Amino acid sequence: MNEGKKIWQTAGLVVDINTGEVSDIDGFQRVRLSPVNLRVLKILVEHAEYAISRQQIFDAVWPNQTISDDALTRCISDLRAQLQPLTAHSLIETIPKVGYRWLQPIENTEIKAIKQNTNPPTSKLLNKVKLTAGSLLLVIFLAWTLLGLIQRATKPISVPVVILHTQTYENSKFNPESIPNELKQAVSKHKDFQYLSHIALQSHQGSPFPYFSHQFGVRWFIESQLTNVGENTTLTLNLVDAKTALVTYSDQRMVKSFDEIKTMCNEFIIYISEL
Repeated sequence: MNEGKKIWQTAGLVVDINTGEVSDIDGFQRVRLSPVNLRVLKILVEHAEYAISRQQIFDAVWPNQTISDDALTRCISDLRAQLQPLTAHSLIETIPKVGYRWLQPIENTEIKAIKQNTNPPTSKLLNKVKLTAGSLLLVIFLAWTLLGLIQRATKPISVPVVILHTQTYENSKFNPESIPNELKQAVSKHKDFQYLSHIALQSHQGSPFPYFSHQFGVRWFIESQLTNVGENTTLTLNLVDAKTALVTYSDQRMVKSFDEIKTMCNEFIIYISEL
């Protein structure tokens, strides 16, 4: 393990913890992991060759959050699908009723900035490339141009979300309106998200969730609730599917300051952005 550069070598793979990039040992094939999948891989490799329970992974990757088992199962499936084509080694073992195990050891070999990536191709490969360079480059250029046009035409500019008013059942030391405001601030930091205006929401008040999905393309509703138990205040944030009105993710924490509310709102939106 190279602690300074945050680069690991294991199972014929080179893992850059800083960027989430994983390549084969020669640097010819590479993939980039999502932040959540990278955190799951990190905890597995840190316990290489040892079984690690699902709960240990939940505590390390999603601390103080309520996450379904399916979320972890999807992460493991994604890691296998992305990493297995890069190596001939077996990678992740599922241990029934326990958890998972990273099968390969971490090699104690210093990675020298992965110089293989910058080396020129072998003369044999270079000669082959020269023979077909003109036509190949033209085909690639046309293919990428066409793909770019298709993606621009089909990919939505942003994902609309609806941020609902905070529910309270008794007087709270926190202003309920501060929760939606913080959520809106957090959404504004992500170019892939936009929130529906308050006026648009009011003008269709009482409409069922699927109406907003059909009319405005809304994907998510975000609910918030403040509850008091004695002197303690609990904030609950729910992510609701606009098409089914089902809660797909929920985060509940005890909050003692406005800074904790702000942190919780930001982490909630970051989680949504990784879905």
